[in-house]
Amino acid sequence: MKGQKIFLFIIFISLCFLSFMVIAQMPYRLSTSLSKMVDTETLAPGNFNYFIDFKALSLNENGQFVFVGDAKRDYKGVYTNLLGPLSIVADKDTVIPGYKDKKFVDFSEGESLAFLGKKIVFLGRAYYEPPTLYEYDQGTLTKIADLNTRVPSDGLVTFTQFLKPKISADNAIFFIGQGNDNLYGIYERTPEGQLKALLPPNSPIPGQKDYFVQISHFAINHTNHDFAFVGRGKNNLNGLYMSHNGKIYSLVDKTVLIPGGVGYFNDIGKIAFNSKTGQIAFIGKGVLGQTGLYFYDGKVIKKLVDQRTLLPQGAATFGEIYNVMMNNGNIVFCGSDYHEDGIYLYTDKGLFKIISTLDAINDARINKVFLGQGFNGNQVGVIVTFDRGASAIYIIGLKLTNI
Repeated sequence: MKGQKIFLFIIFISLCFLSFMVIAQMPYRLSTSLSKMVDTETLAPGNFNYFIDFKALSLNENGQFVFVGDAKRDYKGVYTNLLGPLSIVADKDTVIPGYKDKKFVDFSEGESLAFLGKKIVFLGRAYYEPPTLYEYDQGTLTKIADLNTRVPSDGLVTFTQFLKPKISADNAIFFIGQGNDNLYGIYERTPEGQLKALLPPNSPIPGQKDYFVQISHFAINHTNHDFAFVGRGKNNLNGLYMSHNGKIYSLVDKTVLIPGGVGYFNDIGKIAFNSKTGQIAFIGKGVLGQTGLYFYDGKVIKKLVDQRTLLPQGAATFGEIYNVMMNNGNIVFCGSDYHEDGIYLYTDKGLFKIISTLDAINDARINKVFLGQGFNGNQVGVIVTFDRGASAIYIIGLKLTNI
């Protein structure tokens, strides 16, 4: 009897172990929920014209959004649902701060928006002037910097261009700036309103007898203002670098082998920073058209996705990989092959498709998908263009469940 009990106990433990193994190896499924926020049948606030195009989009941590939209009769503006109903941040009827009657005529597209909490940063311009950097905070519009603003590291140089603004958790604002000496730097407007250079022009490149002449991408750590960036020297090769406690470190350059690839990295694309861990995701390229999504964990560089990786729910492999955002180790990126262009999620649970041009919404086939800025861990914002020509902005909720 005692032996029988021991035998049954061993079977019970074995079954528990097998159940645990099954659960541990259980595959996951990504469930998505689409919420349409604005489309080309929506009237633009303030001018009673329908939207015809959406050119930039950013999502904050609460799932609220801001976008640049064009409406009929050449009407343009920046709009948000921050206050609930769709409202105007700035449009062609808005007087530019610092002027009595000069108004905006256009707003930049692409990575021209930043949105965190209740603060929005955008690029807008007047007639015959390049875009200038502005801040919208709880209904108040202020100028951050313009063509008359002197570069902090050189009082004789003024700005000519502002690129890719970011906002930190303490309400500091960061951007890439170009001066009238054609040199680039990374700058911060502190919460107190002081403008300072984090990476001044002509900063030396670590380990090389060279200096940075261009900055193409950067990402910040929202908690301590460390930042990663893609910089180019006179040798025309991009590298990935990190600033930690004010010191610049080289992470990826032409001397670093491509994990799982052939040869060395020769170019770096967009990057994303995990503010909690200091980890970095980036798009890397090499000879023979190699491109992939890679991950720096603080010690080594790992390959996540490359041109030998199968597209989720497809039979083809990725041909191109571009754009990347990260939140707590979960990574959203864009990729394509010859027949499909889509947005994907990479996690420790697997690789999943969020949306692609092979999908349809309400029987309308998708022609293009554009990934907006901002990934709060559970949601992404996308601009979708359909075969019939209509466009819409969707917020897509993401949830991983066991199959």
